[in-house]
Amino acid sequence: MGANITGRGINLGNVSDKILRQVRLEVATAAFEIETKAKQALMDNGTTDTGALAKSIGVDFKDDGLTASVHARTEYAFGIEFGRPAGTIVSPAELVPWAKRKLGLPDKEALS
Repeated sequence: MGANITGRGINLGNVSDKILRQVRLEVATAAFEIETKAKQALMDNGTTDTGALAKSIGVDFKDDGLTASVHARTEYAFGIEFGRPAGTIVSPAELVPWAKRKLGLPDKEALS
């Protein structure tokens, strides 16, 4: 049967089902490898606290499996990856529990 594939201005013409299956497999393999490496990088870099960020990393497929995206679903993922803009104020309500967990600070020190 096959399919006619066009993307980014390139027409690949009619592609066989066998080739489509192989391309889908390669896309999925690469996406899951990137997902695994992203999670491992968090562990290796010591940027994990509760593990929620690593657990939120996942893969989504579209275009009948020919396209994949790997992303983190937490609202703070961007800040971890790229940093916060200069002048960003972090509320003590967010910072104190982190300082206690990550740095092992007792209540009094975490609050100071």
